[in-house]
Amino acid sequence: MNLIDVVDNKYLTRFYFTKETVFDELIKIEISNFPSIDISGNIGKNNYIYIKENDLDYFKSLKKKIISLQNWEKSPLENIRIFLLSRSGSFSVRTRSSNGIIIIGNNFKGSFEARLINENSFLLIGDDITAHGLRLQVHGNGIFVGRRCLISEEVIIQGHDAHAIVDLENNSIINYGDKITTIGAYVWLGRRVTIMPGANIGKGSVIGATSTVTKEIPEFSLAVGVPARVIKSNISWSRKRDAHDEKSQKILEQLKNINEKNAYFRN
Repeated sequence: MNLIDVVDNKYLTRFYFTKETVFDELIKIEISNFPSIDISGNIGKNNYIYIKENDLDYFKSLKKKIISLQNWEKSPLENIRIFLLSRSGSFSVRTRSSNGIIIIGNNFKGSFEARLINENSFLLIGDDITAHGLRLQVHGNGIFVGRRCLISEEVIIQGHDAHAIVDLENNSIINYGDKITTIGAYVWLGRRVTIMPGANIGKGSVIGATSTVTKEIPEFSLAVGVPARVIKSNISWSRKRDAHDEKSQKILEQLKNINEKNAYFRN
């Protein structure tokens, strides 16, 4: 069994994963039997964690818990699936709704807290992501974070406004409905950036510190401000401060060659 057997193939693209991640052999474990999880609250039936077959002994040997799962509703939590494809990282999941899916790609570095608010919440975190205290508010339609993103401290990614805004003339809700929020591959989010529901940031882009992204930012763009606006196009970034190193150049070249036609994996 691998990802392509158990996850909708439309999510399994090179924008999120390597071929190795998609086709690695996985094993399925009841969440309560996973050796590296701390559980609190009412946990019901059909909750599973999927890990790479070769990682089981590693997680058994860990002295710390890599995942914290909390259900803060009285009703039992059911039908949660967590795909933990990374040995590293620290993950806090708080939920009050069943039927959620979380996919954490290979080689995650850092930590995040995810809150799953509605039924069928979907969170996808791609391969090779670095995040320092990322907070994700996940509702229904989902939050998607592409491969090799660099996410600075105190970043918030919203999938929904969480509360209603009411038109007092007719009592209608003007911010109704869940929206898909997407961060493209190899995006750098600066410190204290906020990504609002429905925002879509294109691959290779940079969002300046304290900016708030409310809509679409094209690929390879530098955007800053509240709301964030593009101030320069045809840019990207490098992990090294004083040079566009060879590794970053190779990543960008590969990224430019990925499109909707060649992004999908095949059995």
